[in-house]
Amino acid sequence: MATTEEESGTGVAAHRTEDRAFRVEQRGIDCTPENARHGRARDLFGVWFAGNITILGVPIGAVLVSFGLTVKEALVADVIGCASFFIVGLAAIPGARVGTATLALSRAPFGLRGNKVPSFLSWITLVGWETITLIIGTYAVEQLLEKTGLKASTGLVLFCLLLTAVATFSVTLLGHQTVVFMQKTATYTFGIIGAVVVGFLISHYHAAKTVPVPVTGNIVTSWVLALSVMFASTVFAWINYAADYTRYLPQRTKASSIVWWNGIGAFLPGSILIGTGILIGSQVGLASAANPIAALVTLVPTWMSVPLLLTAVVGVLTSNFLNSYSSGLSLQALGIKISRPKTILVDATISIAAALYAILVANFVSTFTSFLSLEVVWIASWSAIYMVDAWDRLSLRKQGYSAEDLFRIRDGQYWYRNGINWAAVICWVIGSIGAFMFTNSTLWASPFTKWWLGGADISVFVGLLLTGALYLGVLRYLRSRSDALVTA
Repeated sequence: MATTEEESGTGVAAHRTEDRAFRVEQRGIDCTPENARHGRARDLFGVWFAGNITILGVPIGAVLVSFGLTVKEALVADVIGCASFFIVGLAAIPGARVGTATLALSRAPFGLRGNKVPSFLSWITLVGWETITLIIGTYAVEQLLEKTGLKASTGLVLFCLLLTAVATFSVTLLGHQTVVFMQKTATYTFGIIGAVVVGFLISHYHAAKTVPVPVTGNIVTSWVLALSVMFASTVFAWINYAADYTRYLPQRTKASSIVWWNGIGAFLPGSILIGTGILIGSQVGLASAANPIAALVTLVPTWMSVPLLLTAVVGVLTSNFLNSYSSGLSLQALGIKISRPKTILVDATISIAAALYAILVANFVSTFTSFLSLEVVWIASWSAIYMVDAWDRLSLRKQGYSAEDLFRIRDGQYWYRNGINWAAVICWVIGSIGAFMFTNSTLWASPFTKWWLGGADISVFVGLLLTGALYLGVLRYLRSRSDALVTA
């Protein structure tokens, strides 16, 4: 007799409570029935706009310029990189069609057991970024409170950590519609304040008097390196939870609307803030600043420092809302029998403990950030399989997904061989190894990047293209073989 995850509270039939703001959402990765669907595609605009209004986008622009690019060259990389957010929109379409989260949909190509590895990697990566963002938010809140006359102290830092943690995890504990409401509110409130702050920052732009020297010794490879950083900071920073915020949309929501509102919502703030960093980053050494927010404060009038810090705090929170909410869904996708609200409590405990250790014992932020930056090695390859599989199901064969089989153990179509689709897993491993061999980071620098590319990191492109080509070839081979058997 087949068993399903419905029995554990994570299946199709579990939890039919309504998704409302400021009420605890019980639904996790279980598929949302059509009679519980609501909302419009344009609601995605606020979700992704607020997720990308973090002032930390400015230092990314400064990094691009530090590669020895001219302002024009860096801005082109900025626009192309941020345009990749429309790919995140494409990855969000299956969420509306099936009504479940991204890492649950990933079971279709990988198998229920094979998908445990990417689910775990997604969860640990998101918890890691939760922790880093929590620490950054803590110091931003501390600077904001110091403007009121409070003196810097360990006690103040711990209070700011508690304040930031409560603000983050209380929202994500309440769930999806509360997150959507808060993101929409932040978009229309702090979007305006952020625009004023950006205007003051850009007023400090001065054209460089010297010709920049490409960091790799070649302008082409330096620009490719910049584009790689952009892709790692945009599409591959968000794609593993794209469908988490479309799973409540009506099934017939237009795909083009999902792509547009998702893409434009993230593109506008992302490209503007990173572009601001390109223009003013060299003025205060943002690319190497230990505290980029403090460096930015020096560029604005005293009365403007409070709006800047307030915008920075809100941007950190809205970004972390998405990290925290989706990490819980990734934890459920592992197959662990735990309700969605409890996943938030688990994540909160781990993140707060790690943040406390970083603040009181050892400052591991820069090292840990370098480690987390290697996530692109597996995410680029995973996303290639996820996207090719979704395109094959929704556009080519038009057979879609079987919602029940995403949770069916042993006899569902996604069980494959003992729960693992080895074809997808092998393609993923090969693509990840290929990406790793073209990585150039502070923790690992492949000799290939030095010998052939002058130090340029092209891991995101290798992982995406190599894995996508391999998996597409496998799918075509299996289909031709199946057609031949049918004909015979």
